[in-house]
Amino acid sequence: MKYYTFVETKVLGKRAIVSRTGYTGEYGFEIYIDVEMCKPVWDALLATGVPVPAGLGARDTLRLECGLPLYGHEMNDTMSPVASGLTFAIAKEKENYIGRDVVMKELAEGTPRKLVGLQLTTKQSGRNGQNVLCGDKVVGTVTSGSLAPSLGYAIAFAYVDKDFCEIGTKLSIDNGRKLLEAEVVPTPFYKEGTARRKTTA
Repeated sequence: MKYYTFVETKVLGKRAIVSRTGYTGEYGFEIYIDVEMCKPVWDALLATGVPVPAGLGARDTLRLECGLPLYGHEMNDTMSPVASGLTFAIAKEKENYIGRDVVMKELAEGTPRKLVGLQLTTKQSGRNGQNVLCGDKVVGTVTSGSLAPSLGYAIAFAYVDKDFCEIGTKLSIDNGRKLLEAEVVPTPFYKEGTARRKTTA
């Protein structure tokens, strides 16, 4: 199956949809089934000995490593897709939809803040809502942060004032106890086939 495609099929003899998608950055699969089939399918997958169950915390570190935004953190009803870096999803040629005038203006003029990736110098991470500073000036807010198991250091997403978004900009995160040194870096932090594959080999 090609990435971002799906098929209607059967799993354990029952109707299902299988898609070539996932929220970890890898080329995975997702299975859509009736509720009563959840336990039988789960048990059948575990019986193969191949999959290892993982919880929401593991999923969250993987999606962050691969630069995938999460609604309620990097995306919300107050931040535009331009500031969030989701311009690929904007219908630039469509003439009439809610918010079009604002989005088109932001595309032309930019936004006060932008979503950036931060690489920390330690394994201690910033957390959602913590302030990002340049010197003693607050210039942004962390939206997600975690130790990146595949990379061996902490990473974070943050909305940062436009004047502090250049790659290589030195910043810090105030975690309430101390300042964590950070640097603006390109995202995704991890690319499929590199660090994580070496880690899990």
